[in-house]
Amino acid sequence: MIKQFDYKLIEYISAFLFFLTLRPSFAWSMSHIVYMTLLFLVLLPKINLREKNNSALFLMFFVILCIVPVMHGSKINTFLYYTMFSIVPFLKRKFAMNTFHVFRIGLAVITAISLIVWFLVVILQIDLPHSVIAPLNSLKSYKYLSYPLLVIPQIYGDPLFAVRFCCVFDEPGAIGTYSLLILYIGNFNFKKWYNVIYLIAGILSYSLFFYVGLVIFVLFRVFTIQSQKKYRYWAIAGVALLYVGAQTIPILSEKIGTRLEYDEERGRFVGDNRTSKELDDYIESIEGSRAYVWGEKKEIVEHFNSSASIKNAILRYGMVFILLFFLFFFFYARSYLKGNRTELFLFMLLLYVTLYQRPAFVSPAYLFMFSIVVITRYEELRSNSVAIGPVREYYEQ
Repeated sequence: MIKQFDYKLIEYISAFLFFLTLRPSFAWSMSHIVYMTLLFLVLLPKINLREKNNSALFLMFFVILCIVPVMHGSKINTFLYYTMFSIVPFLKRKFAMNTFHVFRIGLAVITAISLIVWFLVVILQIDLPHSVIAPLNSLKSYKYLSYPLLVIPQIYGDPLFAVRFCCVFDEPGAIGTYSLLILYIGNFNFKKWYNVIYLIAGILSYSLFFYVGLVIFVLFRVFTIQSQKKYRYWAIAGVALLYVGAQTIPILSEKIGTRLEYDEERGRFVGDNRTSKELDDYIESIEGSRAYVWGEKKEIVEHFNSSASIKNAILRYGMVFILLFFLFFFFYARSYLKGNRTELFLFMLLLYVTLYQRPAFVSPAYLFMFSIVVITRYEELRSNSVAIGPVREYYEQ
């Protein structure tokens, strides 16, 4: 009983530390090195390299994560920062899935409370007790109103931005990203209360990534996965309703509809705005250079920190790192999903679109969620007796 309690306690601690690596507002003043180190120490005993191919895949991922600190001659603390979470995709499956369940439920409870506070403050205009706090990113020119489990950016001149739900994070895009990932992991099963919470949070974040991703992945699943085809008519109706809303509801039209228009001058959709013209021009000027291949100097990376796109990742990590990162996750997913090309394709698409607009390549929480996508699909396929190659031996302890 004591051993079981200790095991569950470790799962709760791990889930909480993964949550902290998402940088909620109450942790902005904390040193992220502290809780990331604690997370590494908690996870270290839970890795499993005994399964087939795990050792080779771990070595591959570790070497890939070494590229940036080695090529930039970084100090040992930077080397450890990049490499210590190479263990995340190789946690024992039962531990990983149990930890994710705690993470998902805990984050849903926080999000639900935050939604209630948001409704009281933004919709009902009730002046609840709050404070003013500095932004997580020092390059941002505005501060935040901090309520219990809710932050609201003080962006003057853009009243619609204040309406966008941020929960406890520094921008609404963070909510749209994690909500879509968690909904995808849960097969968009809205019979579960926590998935309804993530759906509402994603909708109120007015994140273009969330709306477009929701449409793409729901339609893909209902038309390609046999067990999901019974929901295709509901999915089509939902997409049609969303389209009408984006054309007729003012805030949806402003934050979603107009952002789907194509900008011929920039050569991309209006909503693809997580970069800047200065960054676009700079990336174009260094294409093919050593900086493009291996990453830029720290000063230049920090200069463009106000943007957040795959182009920032090119500056920070270099194109070699990015391509090898995707290659690793392709081999990692393929080792679990052999014989199921649809799930493999959907995972790689999800991985790409997530990192394209939120380049969290070395974020422990996102590495964890990417790994959980693969693990849950593997367990689902195995439980449904789908042929995905030899079943691996499961090491629970």
